[in-house]
Parts: sequence; C-alpha cells; structure tokens
Amino acid sequence: MTPHYPFNCNDQKWGKGFSFIKRFVAESNRIEDIDSISHKEISAHIELVESEHVTVRSLMSFVEACSPYTGFRSIKGMDVRVGDHTPPPGGPQILIKLKEILRAVDKNSARQTHIAYETLHPFMDCNGRSGRALWLWKTVKRTGSVPPDGFLSTWNENVVGKASFERHRRLYYRSLSASREPGAHYKDYPYSWDMKNHPWKYP
Repeated sequence: MTPHYPFNCNDQKWGKGFSFIKRFVAESNRIEDIDSISHKEISAHIELVESEHVTVRSLMSFVEACSPYTGFRSIKGMDVRVGDHTPPPGGPQILIKLKEILRAVDKNSARQTHIAYETLHPFMDCNGRSGRALWLWKTVKRTGSVPPDGFLSTWNENVVGKASFERHRRLYYRSLSASREPGAHYKDYPYSWDMKNHPWKYP
C-alpha cells in the first residue's frame, strides 16, 4: 500500500515524511550532479508540496531558496540552451506561458505538467529541480500520498527489472527530448510546439 506522509512546515516531527523529502531532494539534486542537500532546500520542497496552489510567485520563492540569484527569464536576451533543446527566448512571453501551464495544471497530469515546464525553462537555472518539485506537488495532490519509489523510478515506470541510477537518468532525459519531437503523442505533451516561432497551442 502506498504510504501517506502528511507534511507540516510548522511541525518539527516530520517523521517518515521528512525522510522521504530528504531522499527526493537528494535524488533530484543528483540528477543535476549536485552531491549535497541543504535544510533550506528541504524546507522549500515541503512548503511547495503543502501549497494549495502553485503560483509563479511560489515557484520563484522555491528557486530563490534552492539557487539564489537565479533570474526569471522575463527579459529579452535571457536565453538558455539545454543539451539539444532550445527553449523559447527570454522576454515577457515567458511569464505568460508559465501562467498558462499553471492554469492547466488541474486538467493535465503530473507528467504533462513537468514536460511543459521543462520545455519552457522559465528560469536561468534550477529548472530541473523546480520542475520535479512541481511534479511532486501535482502527484501528491492527485493521489493524496507520496510516490514511494521516488522520482526516476516512478517516471520510468515501464522499465522492467532493476535499473541503475544512470540508466534511469538517461531514460528520463530521453523522454523529455522525445516529447518535443514533431508528432509527439499529446498524451505526454498536450501542446503543439514550433521550434522556430515558439507558439504554444492546445491541439
């Protein structure tokens, strides 16, 4: 049976819920080759998971806690490239598109929301960690409990047998890339995506 871990930022006796968050943060950081975690990061995750709604402001607060002085890409010229993916250029439309993602969070799955967020890449840094925290928030809200196997094993749920961390990480990044390919199944990514003009549309 999937365990339920109630979180309460005002309660220092988090018990198993605290242990889960520590493991989740450690795994999320390790995906980015970050070997350490801080109490501030743990608190930021708990605060986000406990939120009734995720807003642009709450995501900014999360990123500030986990990666201080990271800019929100709302200014022209604040562009990033992530591997083989070129997110939309920086500018006022980043805020507009992020609000669209958050408005659609109730009808989209945790997977769809995460893919849309990573495709947009609204911050100069910390997009992976904040995107996975957003995935966790949606998962907890949908199921009422935490995913006991963590992020990568849950994300790669179709993997048969035991897989190494590196294999899980490769499959995770591969799935993000595949979701942006022309003709990608809308079940995973409910937006059409034009790499030249960067419009976002529901099919």
